[in-house]
Amino acid sequence: MTGSYFSYLGPLVRCEVKMIPKDMYVTGCNNSGCSKFRKHSNDPYCSACGKATGAYPRTDSVPAVEPYELFGDKEPFAFFDGADDKHVLFLPNLDRGAPRKFFFDAYETTEVSFAPDGSTIPDERAWFVRAFAEEIEVLKRAYGPERVHVQWMLFTTVN
Repeated sequence: MTGSYFSYLGPLVRCEVKMIPKDMYVTGCNNSGCSKFRKHSNDPYCSACGKATGAYPRTDSVPAVEPYELFGDKEPFAFFDGADDKHVLFLPNLDRGAPRKFFFDAYETTEVSFAPDGSTIPDERAWFVRAFAEEIEVLKRAYGPERVHVQWMLFTTVN
């Protein structure tokens, strides 16, 4: 079994997700005597009672903002849902004069070493805020200014 990973070390935007209720219809068993009554299923027949499934109303909590709808085709950020589903991380997808390489992947052939000094983190954060000012404003309008935070951190994902 193989996997791929990449790491990111640098400035990014962390947005706190606000959940809102949304009425929707889902498919499941409508037989009130069944053990799978109103349990979501895409099957045409219930696996417990054998009766045909149907649509029923349900209210779910969904994110108030869909990240992929914010920037259209521009894609200035790659975004990742936080492990707790309470945050979305936006990592820069465009160079825009970055002071150094931020992304490292499984195919790196050289050892990566980085030793920040006292000014590295504030300088890179300031560059990020300047380089992505318009996009950060879009995020503040969508999520609310109190829910948008520019941070400097290590992020790693494994697929």
